[in-house]
Amino acid sequence: MTSAWSTIGWTALVLAGGRGSRLGNDDKAAITIGGTSALDQLLSSLPERVPIVVAGPERPTQRPVTFRREWPIHGGPVAGIASGLEAVSTPVTALLAVDMPWAGELMEHLIAEFASCDAAALVPVDGSGYRQPLCTVVRTEALRRALGELGDPHGRSMRDLMSLIDVRERPLSEAEMRWVDDIDTPDDLRKARLTRAPSRVAAPLPGTDESTIREQGAKPMMSTWINAVCAELNLPADVNVDVILDVARVTAHIVERPAAPITTFLLGSAVAGGMDVNEAAAKIQELAANWANSAE
Repeated sequence: MTSAWSTIGWTALVLAGGRGSRLGNDDKAAITIGGTSALDQLLSSLPERVPIVVAGPERPTQRPVTFRREWPIHGGPVAGIASGLEAVSTPVTALLAVDMPWAGELMEHLIAEFASCDAAALVPVDGSGYRQPLCTVVRTEALRRALGELGDPHGRSMRDLMSLIDVRERPLSEAEMRWVDDIDTPDDLRKARLTRAPSRVAAPLPGTDESTIREQGAKPMMSTWINAVCAELNLPADVNVDVILDVARVTAHIVERPAAPITTFLLGSAVAGGMDVNEAAAKIQELAANWANSAE
């Protein structure tokens, strides 16, 4: 498996341009789990040497990527693939959706198996027979030919596209199913935050190594910084990173960027005054939504 993983020339094409309508029109790439965005969570699971193209709006990322905006904007996954593929020069392309932040774990196995696959694409299939076309390994030229046959990609489905490609289905084991968990709804997001990474950062004891800090669910630098600030200000090291980042992101997007740090300060003040952090965050996000509507 390791040899195939290192020798096949492939590019990861991440689709990150969806509206997130079922998630309350939230930006799926920016939602946080354990203090890390869904996009960075996915990128961190991919090998450093692999080029990455993100079909979606530009945003800060923890590693270098090439951005390509789908056209038309919000034109659907096939439109995103068509735009992103313009930046792909490798013989193999891995199609990945940003709302499957853990799919990179499965991709290692798919790439290794694809080395001996005579089909044009290897597509995971769950226990109910449902294909996962946005966690797929495909020969780049076959993908380009299919897009050419399909014509205008705007609004076309992945089923339309994949019907034009010679596909081998790859059944998923029960253990592998967790790698293709996606985040489509607020309930999916809450579940992911409860089961995938703790949202609260506890202060490590002096001398705690970095691997232990990583297990606490936040990036090592962020975790270390949060704990240092809490210690300096004599505050309990019990910080709900996801809630704070969500409030900051929504405020920066809907109101203006400088409002984000002020709003998170006010959130902290409300919590210090006895209000529940989730209740306070919900009130702020509701206010921001009404703010956007009143500005239209």
